[in-house]
Amino acid sequence: MITANCPSPSEPAPPVPADWPLEVRAVFEALSRPAPVERERRAKPRTPCRGTARVRFPTPGQQPSSKPPAPIYLRDFCPGAVSFLTQTWLTPELLVDLEMPAADGACDGAPKLVRCRVHRCRQFRGDWFEGVLRVVPAEPPPARKGLWGLFSR
Repeated sequence: MITANCPSPSEPAPPVPADWPLEVRAVFEALSRPAPVERERRAKPRTPCRGTARVRFPTPGQQPSSKPPAPIYLRDFCPGAVSFLTQTWLTPELLVDLEMPAADGACDGAPKLVRCRVHRCRQFRGDWFEGVLRVVPAEPPPARKGLWGLFSR
């Protein structure tokens, strides 16, 4: 789960896992260098984290997608969004399912799927892209009409 290797927002980012490919570690290092910022535009604080997940491409009617899942490397998150690196360009506004490994000690051990919308995906270096996924709020169940609603116009 994405919180497995995530400190509190005030702590420095955890190190990139040594078992990640060298190219991924180099990209993370480049993105971790401090850069001058005129003003902070973020409304919510980000929590650095390091983890892997996959982006699945849902199709209408629960048909299997012909596009294989895209592996992503998680950078940080805030309530409702997660930033990532990938070698697959994701179309902005595309609905996707973020598949995260089960948390340690989870009862069923099944991966967790979270419906997201691609907020941003831009080329960073070579064939690497950095982006943001925003969580799509679950739709509320339809309102029950009750007995009186069934007979009224």
